[in-house]
Amino acid sequence: MPLLPLEKAVEPIVSCCPDIHRRVFIAMSNCENSADGLDQNESAAIFLYTMEWEPRDECLYYVLNKILRTENRQKLKPWYSYLRLILNALQKLPPQKLTVWRGVPLDLNQQYEIGKRYVWWAFSSCTRSLAVLESEQFLGKHGPRTLFNIECQNGKTIRSHSYIDVEDEILLLPAAQFEVISKLKPSSDLNIIHLRQVDPPFPLIELPLTTMTVRLKSHFNKDEEQLPNSYQNDKLEQLIYTQGHDMDLKRQELIDNDIPIVIQRAIIDKKCSYLNLRSNKITEEGAQCLAKVLQSHTSLSMLQIAENKVGDGGVHLIAQALYKNTHLNFLDLTNNNIKHKGAQSLAEALRANSTLESLYIGANQIGDSGAQCFSAALKHNTTLKTLSLDITGVTDNGTIYLAEMLTTNTNLTNLYLDNNNLTNSGVKILMDAVCNNHGLKRLDIRCSQMTKTTIPSPTTATSSNKCSDFYLACRNNKIEEVQALLETMDTNDIDRVEPNGMTALHAACFHGHLEIVKLLLMVGADRAIQSKYGNLPFGEARTDEIKELFYLIPNSNRLQSNKGTIEWEIIDDDDIVDDATQIRHLLKSTFDSTSELTSM
Repeated sequence: MPLLPLEKAVEPIVSCCPDIHRRVFIAMSNCENSADGLDQNESAAIFLYTMEWEPRDECLYYVLNKILRTENRQKLKPWYSYLRLILNALQKLPPQKLTVWRGVPLDLNQQYEIGKRYVWWAFSSCTRSLAVLESEQFLGKHGPRTLFNIECQNGKTIRSHSYIDVEDEILLLPAAQFEVISKLKPSSDLNIIHLRQVDPPFPLIELPLTTMTVRLKSHFNKDEEQLPNSYQNDKLEQLIYTQGHDMDLKRQELIDNDIPIVIQRAIIDKKCSYLNLRSNKITEEGAQCLAKVLQSHTSLSMLQIAENKVGDGGVHLIAQALYKNTHLNFLDLTNNNIKHKGAQSLAEALRANSTLESLYIGANQIGDSGAQCFSAALKHNTTLKTLSLDITGVTDNGTIYLAEMLTTNTNLTNLYLDNNNLTNSGVKILMDAVCNNHGLKRLDIRCSQMTKTTIPSPTTATSSNKCSDFYLACRNNKIEEVQALLETMDTNDIDRVEPNGMTALHAACFHGHLEIVKLLLMVGADRAIQSKYGNLPFGEARTDEIKELFYLIPNSNRLQSNKGTIEWEIIDDDDIVDDATQIRHLLKSTFDSTSELTSM
């Protein structure tokens, strides 16, 4: 059965819902800017289901659920087109595995036996908030009533498509089966029944087959491409659904088949600006999908695909996308089995690209020929500011090309060459070039074949003035001392520029002290202060984990009082429980869902 527009899908049910066409018009008008990757008709189908009007027995949800509960399935025939549309829409929403609440203004205690299983044939609207359910608008707190505490497996969050703006509204699909785990009667007129959703031995309803459609037609002017119907990754969809514009998908065992899901849900639907795919199993095939979306997508500005297996072929495809891309400014391709050909492709793209500012290509054996390619490109490129060539097999011969580039390029500010095959001779070649380059702020060279430290570390700068105890504690990774000092410090103390030209955040980033950096960012340390070397704290970071903290921790001062003093607040779960109502006590002792209950 084909998917019909909502207006056509409801024509067979006009006799059941006489006012349906006017309600469809209202629903379509409210869903012009649909969310979650649904089109207008799909979103409006959900919106229409949630609408209420008088008389109530002519509302779509009321009539549909009444028919779903009957044994005569022939009565469902007029509803097939609408059911096809709304079920298709709901299948596109990621499944939610969580605890929800549903209330009925009746005493149903005798109808549910512990250990038995029951099928709910109709759609079931639920909420994550017990407070919402107990409001007078819904169930109230008086009179006979039954609360269902439900552990659902595939609930659908429909708030973005609902007529009633109820926080955390969850819709359960029809023909769901539940097992009764326990029952509780905290008062004479209140019953609480704990249900757990279980899989029936065979499907009780045929849901529409869904495919993850990557809308390549509108983005790339090519035919639509679809994953096979058989491939799904509910865990990935759920993870994407819970995140915002900064998408952290590192170490998720993602394969090439997952990339179209990432593109559709994260890049197209959520318009993420930062995408971290580090340490997965992406090969050239997955890189091809990413390259296509990079050619035209404008929201993605930072892409991390380090520690995958894209190879020269995948890098070539990404490099081709850089010719057209005008928004990406950060690209991390560290440790991707890239050789000379891949480096050559990237270098050629840099000649034309005018937006990329940071390129990390370390831990790929591109050798001196790769260094030569990048050096030639950077004689023309004026936007790249950071180039990482750590562990790339560069020798003293490669430094000749890099030094020649540094004599003309004054836009590059950071060059990383740690752990290459350099001797003092190669370092001297670079240092001679640096002496005449006024743009480079940081040159990192730590190589085993060097007989002495040729370039001093920024944090070893000497001064007649002593650095503060707080700075030294951050530099030396003494987290307990840092925590103690923070209790009496204000923002000026935290952000003090020390005699060596660095802040405590600079030092912690440079020395790789992850927990110290996390703590400083959480208390609002200024991440926009430049050191005397011209670097921000982010630029001093030596590990990707530390760099990720700058994206994952919001730049907020919400932990600071008006006086600038840091306020610490410790919340103890026992204190929360002590202040809870009697019903919360009973629920906590009965159900093994403490985390859900304490979040109400």
